[in-house]
Amino acid sequence: MTTKSAIRRSVLHGRDAITAADKDTRDAEIKTRLLRLRQFRDATTVMFYASFRSEPETLTIIADALGSGKLVALPKVDMLKRQLDIYEIRNMGELVSGCMNIPEPNVSQSRRIDTEQLSRFDLIVMPGVAFDTAGGRLGYGGGFYDRLLSSMQYRHPLLVALAYTEQMVDDIPMQEHDVRVDMIITDTGIIRPTLQMPAMA
Repeated sequence: MTTKSAIRRSVLHGRDAITAADKDTRDAEIKTRLLRLRQFRDATTVMFYASFRSEPETLTIIADALGSGKLVALPKVDMLKRQLDIYEIRNMGELVSGCMNIPEPNVSQSRRIDTEQLSRFDLIVMPGVAFDTAGGRLGYGGGFYDRLLSSMQYRHPLLVALAYTEQMVDDIPMQEHDVRVDMIITDTGIIRPTLQMPAMA
């Protein structure tokens, strides 16, 4: 079986190789598919990630969501606690360069969204390095999103990942604590994972 680190290296190399012009075109395709998605249109509360490096671009999507009146939240990395703290933002000016130069909320503690509140959100738009058609997700190795989602005891919002076709692989090695996504929006289509349930003994 291919290791997670090998998949991560290979997929990031392919994603980084996408030219700027090609990336702009693909980002527009991904954005259009997300904005047209019924679950996104109907959502009133959405958590996003702020894109960096060669990730599918999200900042214009975040701006559109704010403009349409959705309650928007983004993560802020707490490296000491190895966790994501989630905050509501109300305009793009509330994002500043944070951990690894990723844009993060710069707002008061009164805007913090706790786990119970986040569990009632309609949708979470997630980043990732690689995905498979069963919803398997490979992150950057820090486990931040897996810990965040695993902390939701009763339910979690619809999990939507954004990815280029180069990020789709045959199989992601999954462990018990790894969280699968519900939908993957790519530049060529939408993948709705259908997990095969194990046969009864």
